Amino acid sequence: MAPRRTPRQKIIDAALKLAESREWPEISIVEIARAAKVSLAQVRAEFSGKSAILKAFMAQIDQAVLEQAAEDVGEEEPRDRLFDIVMLRLEAMEPYKPALKNIIPQLARHPGMALELSGSIICSARWMLVAAGLETQGSAAFIRTRGLALVIGKTLDVWLKDDDAGLAKTMAELDKQLRRGEDWLKTLRGPIGALGVAAGFAKAFMSTCSKRANKNSDEEPVPQA
Repeated sequence: MAPRRTPRQKIIDAALKLAESREWPEISIVEIARAAKVSLAQVRAEFSGKSAILKAFMAQIDQAVLEQAAEDVGEEEPRDRLFDIVMLRLEAMEPYKPALKNIIPQLARHPGMALELSGSIICSARWMLVAAGLETQGSAAFIRTRGLALVIGKTLDVWLKDDDAGLAKTMAELDKQLRRGEDWLKTLRGPIGALGVAAGFAKAFMSTCSKRANKNSDEEPVPQA
């Protein structure tokens, strides 16, 4: 017998299901509540808004990867370990691919949304490094997490368009990006290098955004009575 889904899980699942056929900014909190068959009060009890739902989904993917990742990384090269971990992440995301095709491109179109999710993106990258046995502190963590976030972002662009069951194009792109990133995996380049990686991270997720600051949050306004 399948375990009973919690209201929190129902809300995440409903939001992702709606996103399969709709662009994320068009989906309202009210619609998500109705699709999940929960009250607005239950949605508010679990999440502060739509971005919080996506953050919870990302944490859910992190959990799935960590449950599958081998704790003993052995003598594998760092690039090979990260390759396996990122592929595990894409495998966990595969059931949600139709929804993510409508959600991920919104990061470039809506700077506010990208900024709200940036902390979770970095957190996920950090956990992927931990799973690969590459946990670091201080400036090393700063460079590696943002470097891996950049690698994952570029690989996701290919993965979203890769409908081949073997994901050959995705794997080729991931291997290419990791090879390019071997410098930041093996050495720390100091403040200048850190700035370069941070700039690349920002470009990967927000490169096509308007230069005008968009201060509007993507949280849903309180429905009028």
